[in-house]
Amino acid sequence: PAGPPPLPPLVALPSEDATEVSLVDLRQQPAAEAARLLPIATRERAGMLMCLHFLGEHDLLAGWEDGTLQRFDLRAPGRAVGCAPLHSEPLLCVDAGPRAKAAVTGAADCHLCVVPLQAAAAAGAAVGGAAPPPLEAPPPP
Repeated sequence: PAGPPPLPPLVALPSEDATEVSLVDLRQQPAAEAARLLPIATRERAGMLMCLHFLGEHDLLAGWEDGTLQRFDLRAPGRAVGCAPLHSEPLLCVDAGPRAKAAVTGAADCHLCVVPLQAAAAAGAAVGGAAPPPLEAPPPP
């Protein structure tokens, strides 16, 4: 069987503005000139961007200070394609394999959550808390 798709040579990091993510393409030299900002629509009071994780070439997960996990498609930047309020405290880490159907999150509330990455998936299970909702598309602004 074919292995997982290669991840892009990109680095994603929070910018000075909490509403943007800096994407650095490591193929470009010098790297500072290769940086571009990915504006992201956030909800009011989302707080600081706490963690990021690439799912593949075009998908990026972002964890927020308010405990929400968002999913972005880098081909259509600016609006989250999925959003799930998972924790009552800041979301500190997120991980998922390249072909995973769920992501695992950890937060300052001492809970782990397993959340489906597809809106049509069933609700995930939480360790130490209630089952989180699936990562669904947010309501239109």
